[in-house]
Amino acid sequence: MNLSEFSNKRVLVVGDICLDRNRIVDIVEGSCREADIPTFRMKKGRIGHKDEYSPGAGGNVAVNFVSLGADVSIAGVIGKDFHGDILLKKLKNLGIDQKFLQSSDSRSTITFERSYNAADLSKPVARWDTENEYEVPKRILGRLQKQVLYNAKRFDAVFIADYCEVDESTAVITESLLEKLADLKGKIKVFGASRNRIDKFKDFYCIIPNDNELIRANSQVIESFEEKISIERIRRESISFYKKTRPEYLVVTAGSRGAFLYDSAIMQIMPTKPLERSKIDVMGCGDTFSSTLTLADISGYSREDAINLANIAAGTTARKLGTTGAPTQEELYQALK
Repeated sequence: MNLSEFSNKRVLVVGDICLDRNRIVDIVEGSCREADIPTFRMKKGRIGHKDEYSPGAGGNVAVNFVSLGADVSIAGVIGKDFHGDILLKKLKNLGIDQKFLQSSDSRSTITFERSYNAADLSKPVARWDTENEYEVPKRILGRLQKQVLYNAKRFDAVFIADYCEVDESTAVITESLLEKLADLKGKIKVFGASRNRIDKFKDFYCIIPNDNELIRANSQVIESFEEKISIERIRRESISFYKKTRPEYLVVTAGSRGAFLYDSAIMQIMPTKPLERSKIDVMGCGDTFSSTLTLADISGYSREDAINLANIAAGTTARKLGTTGAPTQEELYQALK
């Protein structure tokens, strides 16, 4: 596969542009003196310990696009705060265009903070989320929507990254914006991923839920994220979901089982190479999958080849422990060998 075409593509990422903070620490035996809670200790200069910031959520989708060679702009709303300042510097250092990024005194920059045990980086041991409980000011949303719709045709793809998991009224991605993007079907390629509202992404070019998001979108209850959903159920739910949302094609990711492609004619299961569970961190794998699939599609790959490449890219990110992660073109070439 030739990945050089990725470097000629322009992508606009619209949605929740957040900040990730990842710490790698020691867990101290016993509880702290003041309360019955665990103690985490990070030692400056100790090998393996770190405290780092990086763009998260839609920001991490943008990082993946850049890491694979694309020219990326972002559109969203952040706060005028300490975390917002850090995020702006990180985006600038990565070469991500910020001219459509809005800021507001009434918003906090959404921040996800995770601590990892230095002895086992396969999953976080603690997490803190900074979210918003108030609506984005209407004037800011109006300006954002106007900029996105006016400039969308200048890009090879628009990616909608809806990571809102709290009150829908606080979301950056509004129903008004989704409806107007749907009106552009056939004129621009709009891809989308959403934690809780993927059922409202109608008439997109491609939407990319995971299996849990698919079932929730069809108003079914998932007992836990560990529940393994049968292939037959994914097939059945995908057909129903496709009829409701009407994308040109639907891709449902299912972790270690790979991905499912449905485009009205047939459903195909695209398996992925199994990974050793004790040596992976799945944080950020969905972002990598979505960005790689998008770039491969707009670069002329068949849908099957695009999904296969996205599966490989996600596996590369899974091996990056203690961080959100994004593969480079060189790492993808190595994984393809």
